[in-house]
Amino acid sequence: FWVCNKSDEIITINELDVIQLCFGEEHALLLTKDGKVRSFGKSTFGQLGNGSRNEEFSRTLFHVKEYEVEREDDLFPLPKISKIACGPFTSAIVSEDGRLFMWGDNRNGQCGSFSSEILLRPKNVSVKEEVTECLYCNKELSTFVNFIQVSCGTIHTIALSNHYELWSWGAVGSEQLGTKSIPRDNDTHQPPMRIEFLSGFRVVDISCGYDHNLALVESEQDERGNHYCVYCSKVRFGNKKKLNSLNRSSPKSTCPLGLPVRDSSSSSDFSDRKSQSPNIMSSNHDNGTVL
Repeated sequence: FWVCNKSDEIITINELDVIQLCFGEEHALLLTKDGKVRSFGKSTFGQLGNGSRNEEFSRTLFHVKEYEVEREDDLFPLPKISKIACGPFTSAIVSEDGRLFMWGDNRNGQCGSFSSEILLRPKNVSVKEEVTECLYCNKELSTFVNFIQVSCGTIHTIALSNHYELWSWGAVGSEQLGTKSIPRDNDTHQPPMRIEFLSGFRVVDISCGYDHNLALVESEQDERGNHYCVYCSKVRFGNKKKLNSLNRSSPKSTCPLGLPVRDSSSSSDFSDRKSQSPNIMSSNHDNGTVL
């Protein structure tokens, strides 16, 4: 690696078996084949995860191997990591067992924590699903969300669960959250919330820009995306429907930003307007749809 094209700041990692890299504004993370995470760069907001803040660029690879727990002083070893992601000044990692850890700039709640504006070490983003009732055995189900992927924007974060549902959190009122959250008094952070607009569809890939998101979804949800009751092992709910079966012709149908959603095949005037608006673009594939 090199920084600002300065030959005296070249960083070599030939001795590591690296399988994934990601970069923020001033730092980088790398994931090795053995599931370990290392960081280098600046730690202006603690994004290196080494427990300190430092505006000086560090070429030394730091092994991120411990995480903090709320209201406890002890550090705990990180599990084996499978995914990594960087925001401009944040870092995020997902473990093989589905736990999500974040650290760095948390001034807008983008690290999913309400304890501090700056997180100097990884902290677990623990998301508890709402209590639901199995349709078959009537038992109440309450579980923690397991994540398989995460992506970071400037003031928000999105993450994909193992049920292929999309969650978001960060600055209240920011449209990139994909939710219609209403700010409350002195409330600046939105906790992790499921993006209900995509409910019933299997999200298979996600990516964040600075202030926008992309989600790739399958055109039709199959049983792999359903939730199973831990007591009776039956599907506790199923929403099998095609993506284009949404009521797109109704003016009441809206996307997360509150904009009307219409079906171009059912409205010729919409097609005319679409052709006149170069900023409106959709991309459809055989196995998925980009939103």
